[in-house]
Amino acid sequence: MPDEITCEIKGLSELQAKLDAIGEEFGNKKQGSVLRSALYRAGSVITDAMSRTAPKDTGFLSENIGARTTMTKGAFKNLGGSVFIGPKGRVLYPLRKTTEHMRKFGKKIGNSVHVSAVTVARWLEFGTSKMSKKPFMTQSFESYKDDALNALIETLKAKIETLGK
Repeated sequence: MPDEITCEIKGLSELQAKLDAIGEEFGNKKQGSVLRSALYRAGSVITDAMSRTAPKDTGFLSENIGARTTMTKGAFKNLGGSVFIGPKGRVLYPLRKTTEHMRKFGKKIGNSVHVSAVTVARWLEFGTSKMSKKPFMTQSFESYKDDALNALIETLKAKIETLGK
């Protein structure tokens, strides 16, 4: 199973030409801003879906799902970007009752053990030896990936049209 999911959009040479024109006319920062906002909007579609479908035992996990965008500058001055969606990495899930397994992966704070939201999400997504899997992240992505792509395209079109006026 891959560690990440990559989506490559082909056949959008006109869009690339328009983004290049924005970079030439307004500068690379504006070009990056246009792409970053489109990636963030697409990511928010999946983030919202994951938050809605996350198991709601306490509601903590669904409140701590987020998106982070990163921009890259590749060869031939092509601008690229990624959006990473999932549980927030530095958030600790407060546990009242701990087991030896949780102590192994948790962080001791005072008299209790806390486990990161990432670890809890991994246990839910893939299951454990004592718990069946509840793949809410995979199901959210598969159900809403087309909506996310449409949100990306709509945002890019709107931003480009706004700058063209």
